[in-house]
Amino acid sequence: MQKNNKARPYLSLHLIILIFGFTGILGRYIDTPPTALTIYRTGLTCVCLGAFMWLRGMSFRVGWRNVVLLLLSGGVIGVHWVLFFSAIKQANVSVTMAMLSTGALFASLLEPLFYHRRLRAHEVVFGLIVVAGIFIISGQNAEYHGGIVTALAASFVSACYSIINSKWFVRFPNDTVMISFYEMAGAVVVVAALFAPTEGFVQGLGQVNLKDALGILFLAVVCTSYTNVRMIQLFRYLSPFTVMLNINLEPVYAMLMAAALYPDERMSGAFYLGAAIILSVVVLNAWLNNLRERRKAKRLPTQTQERHGEG
Repeated sequence: MQKNNKARPYLSLHLIILIFGFTGILGRYIDTPPTALTIYRTGLTCVCLGAFMWLRGMSFRVGWRNVVLLLLSGGVIGVHWVLFFSAIKQANVSVTMAMLSTGALFASLLEPLFYHRRLRAHEVVFGLIVVAGIFIISGQNAEYHGGIVTALAASFVSACYSIINSKWFVRFPNDTVMISFYEMAGAVVVVAALFAPTEGFVQGLGQVNLKDALGILFLAVVCTSYTNVRMIQLFRYLSPFTVMLNINLEPVYAMLMAAALYPDERMSGAFYLGAAIILSVVVLNAWLNNLRERRKAKRLPTQTQERHGEG
């Protein structure tokens, strides 16, 4: 029974990662333009999370200043999703997900700017190796260059969002659903404000048939709202490192599903080599950072004891 209890959170985690990967499949399946798709996705998610909070009697209060900042944070993830869905339209699911896996490394390279720390040597080396992986992919898939650039932009924006969001989770560790609620509202507002002046924006909002509506509903309710709430629950049983390390499998699951569902998603050997290089570096970087944090945590009690001994 104990083994089953331990296995359940891992199975739930991988189900969530599978659902995350399926987001890319839906991005190809749904014909609604990326801006409209993002607005509908985030708007419906906001409604779902708001209903969940109301039914659970959770507080919506966070202060007006924080509300404004959370709305702006949501705008960042909104822009990420517009770029993400655009990349899928420009290239395909496999290329987009391979490029998106660079997000964790982008975050490592951006952290020194946000947290005023030195850039670590292994992060620079890993960054160069990832660039090599990208060149291997782009060199063999010239027709996808536009999609590769857009997907890398989406990955960069996602990394910025993850760093911003980490600060919110430190400030409000028990209010993660509330954070997501306001961020989804912010995504709707910011994406609408940024893209409303562009040609075809209003027409795009009306380009939703029954097939697209069902896809968007699944995307909002299952791929975003359910996974958000369930992921919070899983942190009670799994360490953040375990969760983040396993989430690196999202591009793998997405590429496997894409290849199974769409014959044109079966890429060349060079593509999979480049993708494997990128994924390996991302996983190794996560492992090294975790090892460094564990060693740092072990040193702290020793240093504290030494100070007390000196006193």
